[in-house]
Amino acid sequence: MLNKIWHWIKGFFQRWFGTGGKTTAKLSSQGSVTAPPPALTDTDYEFLFTQLLDGVAQGWERSRVLKFFHALGDRGKPELWTEWLQRFGSRVLASSAPNNELGARMVQLGEMQIGAVGDLALDLGMQILTKLPSSSGIIWEYAGPDLYGSSLNGEVVPEPENSAKHVTIDELRVMLNQDSNLVEQLAGQMGVEPNPEAIIQVLVNQFNGGSATAVTGAEAFFNQANQQLQQGEFSGAIASYEQVIAIEPDNPVALHNQAVAYARLEQWETALNLIERALAIAPDVYDPHYNRACILHALERFPEAIAAFDAAIAIKDDIFDPWEYRGDALRELGRYEEALTSYDRALCLTKDNTLISRISEHRHEILKNLGREADAIAAFDRVSTINSDA
Repeated sequence: MLNKIWHWIKGFFQRWFGTGGKTTAKLSSQGSVTAPPPALTDTDYEFLFTQLLDGVAQGWERSRVLKFFHALGDRGKPELWTEWLQRFGSRVLASSAPNNELGARMVQLGEMQIGAVGDLALDLGMQILTKLPSSSGIIWEYAGPDLYGSSLNGEVVPEPENSAKHVTIDELRVMLNQDSNLVEQLAGQMGVEPNPEAIIQVLVNQFNGGSATAVTGAEAFFNQANQQLQQGEFSGAIASYEQVIAIEPDNPVALHNQAVAYARLEQWETALNLIERALAIAPDVYDPHYNRACILHALERFPEAIAAFDAAIAIKDDIFDPWEYRGDALRELGRYEEALTSYDRALCLTKDNTLISRISEHRHEILKNLGREADAIAAFDRVSTINSDA
């Protein structure tokens, strides 16, 4: 059992280095001279990169990612990481196995604008994702099903077996024996003596004790909840997400997806409260902003919905849905010129005749209300042409 516990170790370390952990800097004793830490091996890079991607998936902000590299000192230099990342990316791209979750997380990292490492991660992540057929249903780690539209299908994709390297206890012991700085950092976080065996013993004890059960339980409830949500079992999904939140109260993904389940049952106020809790933890993610806007739209709180759609668009401005529904909210308020601008932007983002026809009908109605008869007739003709071609 102890020779293949990488996935649990990964979750255990996340609690030390994740959003809830506190990293304290240790000062060396006065007058002491310490040797420079050894260079990272490819195994070290992959181990650390996995922790980084886990953190990003859990809601790390840009400043936290930059702090991650800064804490590595000279070993966090962009040129060293990009050199390794090229090797790592080439190996993943050469594999015939799917790595969609890895690719999605790398894209998410790249969108944080952290410099050369992020740019390369974005490029490689896109290459990994485009290896898949279009019907594969790529799912981003954060995203639950959208309330409106069909850009995400809510499919739960299990982690590919080869997306992370398995690390045995013996391999971990070698890593710790070769890196005194890592030993110091982990020992400080765990509150144990700074030696590899003490750290490994903590891991083994935790694996056999209650903390490992908590991590595994949260993951099990989360997977169950996602499946229930996907299958339309909204009440069951809510109960399962509640179990996740009881273990991990600051899990933005569980809060967000539970909000979606409540919204599917049209319990709008509860959904809104949950999604705002998720945004307080992960404020820079598109999906909760977009779904919050949809909830406010359903509550007919149109000025707030417009502001929420604007927040989503500020993160991703090339998605059709928020532009259309923003236009709908503006139309409800009689802000017709602004609605036209929003609809025109939506038209630039789709080639789907059904969507184009729907937007053109909205534009026809607005142009009639504005007394622009010639433009209204042109919009009507566009709808007629589309419908006749269908």
